[in-house]
Amino acid sequence: MFKEFEGSSLGLNFDPSHFVWQGMDYLAAIREFAPRFWHCHAKDAHLDREKLNQVGIMAHPLEFHTPKLPAWVM
Repeated sequence: MFKEFEGSSLGLNFDPSHFVWQGMDYLAAIREFAPRFWHCHAKDAHLDREKLNQVGIMAHPLEFHTPKLPAWVM
């Protein structure tokens, strides 16, 4: 994709929580594509491992994945 659009006009939206619930290495994506990130999501994800073992990775993510937004704790 980047070979077809060689200039700096193409950027990526990076949401590491998607890598987490898919069991992928988000750090590898950062190492490879960080210069192309134009927008990044700042959230975490909770995986319910017990539920994941019941429904499997191909289930709808929200069956075993809960997005967690950052918040200030006072």
